[in-house]
Amino acid sequence: MVKARPAFTLAEVIVAMTLLSIAALGVAATALVSVQAFTRAELHERALRAGEQVLDSLLSLSSHSSGQRSVHPATIRWAASDSSGAVTVSVSAPNRARVDLVGQR
Repeated sequence: MVKARPAFTLAEVIVAMTLLSIAALGVAATALVSVQAFTRAELHERALRAGEQVLDSLLSLSSHSSGQRSVHPATIRWAASDSSGAVTVSVSAPNRARVDLVGQR
């Protein structure tokens, strides 16, 4: 007499593989979203660093005019200082709030 070994049925294997595939797709989608968010944050940080460099260079000058510079994907704009000696540098990027950096002489 041959003993039957306990085993999974074909239906159980298919259901398990389907659930595993759905879980793997969820993990892959989450990884994609996190990479995109990280990339956007890195580009924004690079634009802010460029804005800080512009602000530092403007503060070192005795006089300057208004202007702008493009650092992909952001635009950096600065205005001539007012009578108090304040210099404002605005960093604006798509889908981000504008950031104003203000320096005082």
